[in-house]
Amino acid sequence: MLWASIAIVAVLAWIVFVEVNKSPYNTSRDGFVRKGPNSADIAHYGGLDDTPRFRLRKAITVTDSVELSKLVDELNALPPAPTGTMYCPLDDGSYYLIVVRYLNGGDITIKATSGCEVLYLVPSNRAVAWAATTPGFYPLLAGLLGE
Repeated sequence: MLWASIAIVAVLAWIVFVEVNKSPYNTSRDGFVRKGPNSADIAHYGGLDDTPRFRLRKAITVTDSVELSKLVDELNALPPAPTGTMYCPLDDGSYYLIVVRYLNGGDITIKATSGCEVLYLVPSNRAVAWAATTPGFYPLLAGLLGE
């Protein structure tokens, strides 16, 4: 199995070039996020323009089964992260941290970034999905947080 390798190639005043080498991202037969979680912790962290920088903007724990199913379905519907060098003009360093929790363990942590909108598994930093072509993903997270 190949693992993702991510390297920041250049940072120029909030413009980031990212090189992503992807591997197959499914970690279960359900998709990269298993169905049936009992909760999800979602936190939104600010970027370079926030004061203080990278501060926690808002956090919530989602326990409603309908909202959890919608979140898991939306995550699994995202296409794989693209390969190669990407130009990320809107990357200010802000991100969502999503921890999907299961009663029997096997929790999964995902970092959903701004700019190129690549999703990474934490702590491996393996690029697993790309939200740039799915306009409803970030609004779903913001809606769950009440933003």
